[in-house]
Amino acid sequence: MQTLLAAVWAPLERGVRRLACMVAGHDYRVVRAMNPGSRKVACDRCGGAWAMHDPTRTFVPWDDEFEAMYAPGGPLDPATDPRWRNDA
Repeated sequence: MQTLLAAVWAPLERGVRRLACMVAGHDYRVVRAMNPGSRKVACDRCGGAWAMHDPTRTFVPWDDEFEAMYAPGGPLDPATDPRWRNDA
């Protein structure tokens, strides 16, 4: 019985959280700041994540492609991208 409850509860809880975000709006927070104009934001309620870019005013879902670009050692990794270094 416990296993059945656990199997049913997780999807049900996710659905209720998504519904709450649809009705009340997302509860955003900045997860990672890539550079002065772009960051990854996430919703604490539903678990959704988005990429936010100020200069182009874009707000798109965070996907595997964004994760690969900004991952440690990736082509746009803030730690290794010379455009965002403070030691210049």
